[in-house]
Amino acid sequence: MSNSLAVAAVTTVIRNRLSVLATPLTGETTTDLSDTQVTTLPPDKAGQQEDHSQVNVFLYQVQPSAPGRNLDSRGQAGRKPALAIELFYLLTFYGRNSSELLAQRLLGRAMSIIHSQPSLEPAELQEAMRGTVSNLHLGVDRVRLTPHVMPNEEMVRLWGTFQVKYRLSVAYRAAILLIDHEHPAVEQPVPSQVRVAVGTTPGAAL
Repeated sequence: MSNSLAVAAVTTVIRNRLSVLATPLTGETTTDLSDTQVTTLPPDKAGQQEDHSQVNVFLYQVQPSAPGRNLDSRGQAGRKPALAIELFYLLTFYGRNSSELLAQRLLGRAMSIIHSQPSLEPAELQEAMRGTVSNLHLGVDRVRLTPHVMPNEEMVRLWGTFQVKYRLSVAYRAAILLIDHEHPAVEQPVPSQVRVAVGTTPGAAL
């Protein structure tokens, strides 16, 4: 269970994870990706500087999660269940000086990093929102990242919305987030029942 800061916490963890793209692989002494920057910008603001490589993490859609509604047992106790949502991210890769090969290397490493550890760990979430009161790291159910197949029409529409040229991208789904209520539910008092004894009238002493 978490509060409303959970969405930003997930985005921050993804950005932090991908920051290792700038470090050499095991056995390498240097890498062409050492100048890579990881950003969280809308597509029309990303990739504007070509003097370095870039990976942009953009949260493009949030959807209610039907399976997530069953994860919160409080609804069974008569209390309003938590908000269950799924997040959809677009990861876009920009090679230095518009190099498509560098963009493809970034994509390959980024997907490998996420595939190696698809669950967001509590320590990552806690570090991501240090100084805030986000408590997503205390949740029992882990948030997992899985590749999301975005239909071509949806991809074209997304890029067309921002009126920018398509760049090499891949989509991911982060699920499931359970967000608690901003204000705790107030239990309504149960009205007392008036008992009427047999042979008496309402209002008479029992």
